[in-house]
Amino acid sequence: MTCKQKHPPGCSGPGNCCSPHQSGYTYSVNHAPLRTLHDQVFGSTEGRIFSHQRRLGAKLLEKVYEHLKNAGFDESGKFHKNGIRHTFGDFDELHSEIEKNIRSINRVGDLAIYDISVRIGQHQIPPILPHQVYIHAGTKTGAEKALKRPINQEQLPVSAFADIPALNGMNALEIEDYLCINKDLFE
Repeated sequence: MTCKQKHPPGCSGPGNCCSPHQSGYTYSVNHAPLRTLHDQVFGSTEGRIFSHQRRLGAKLLEKVYEHLKNAGFDESGKFHKNGIRHTFGDFDELHSEIEKNIRSINRVGDLAIYDISVRIGQHQIPPILPHQVYIHAGTKTGAEKALKRPINQEQLPVSAFADIPALNGMNALEIEDYLCINKDLFE
């Protein structure tokens, strides 16, 4: 996930850029079109790997890429089942398919699965984005602090955050990003 003060040049495409919230920051997983499955897995633009994926390393990401290709994802990130193009009904279905195919790879955890699912989902037609806030890694810490309680669910509805003014008007993707980036702002 990235947090940009301003949208960089070339920021385009449905679902790639979110509207700014009250502090003036824009939250998005990606500000550039990732046209290939390889770029969507690596989270790379112009050869630069996004920070979350950089932690996994190029060799491991190459393995993830190969698993997804072998599972039926084509080079554009579209999915084919039994030779027929399959359209996912929602983000949960896409996320489950990706998780099923890469969870067994050592060191691939919830955050990597979520990030890759979001990037692939952004490039589906129409884009497929989460409608629930996925709880993992730093997002879990931020959510627990913001809601002032332990969280054991893997997802929470956007409405769970309705009493937190900083999150009002944000969609699930923006809330997940905000909670992760700003986890230390909540007491």
